[in-house]
Amino acid sequence: MFKDHKAPIFGALLFCTCMNIVFADLAQRGNLLPLTYTRPTAHLRCGIVSLEEKWQFYLKGHFSYLTATYLSQKFPIEITDDNWVINPLALPTESLVNELRYLDQGTALYQQEEFVAARVSKTELKGWSENDSPRFEQLELRTPVKIIKYPWHLFQYNKEQIAHDYYFLTKNRQSAAPHESCTLIGESIF
Repeated sequence: MFKDHKAPIFGALLFCTCMNIVFADLAQRGNLLPLTYTRPTAHLRCGIVSLEEKWQFYLKGHFSYLTATYLSQKFPIEITDDNWVINPLALPTESLVNELRYLDQGTALYQQEEFVAARVSKTELKGWSENDSPRFEQLELRTPVKIIKYPWHLFQYNKEQIAHDYYFLTKNRQSAAPHESCTLIGESIF
């Protein structure tokens, strides 16, 4: 069912070109109710920042949403000739972003039966709905990622995501020295 693809494995390559990234609310959105009644799943928070902001650490481009009809007026979708559709519930990693880089149009990444991302044309994206997605050439992820499926996963993955977010928020930045009256406990202080 799944083809093995040959994305090279090396450090994360951030996309330099401006991409059109669409966060797709899939059937899992229903498992996350009531948290997702008033927002797309990309606006959920796990760690310090939202899921959308985590993806923004890695990807540069324009972000929009494929979400429930009643939310689409507040969170519209933008469709271009070349689109990356991403399940925002898949927590991004360097290896996942590297695999995304080598997707051809009309192909999708899956983790077992779970949709992670696809690169699609304007026509394919227009035919996509919350419960029905176009058929793609399916590629299996080479490195497993964590996918939020239920509300408790937001808490279960929170500790490691705080460390992940802290790294990105403090990378290449220097903190001001704390006042001499402060007692410092721990090492990750910014």
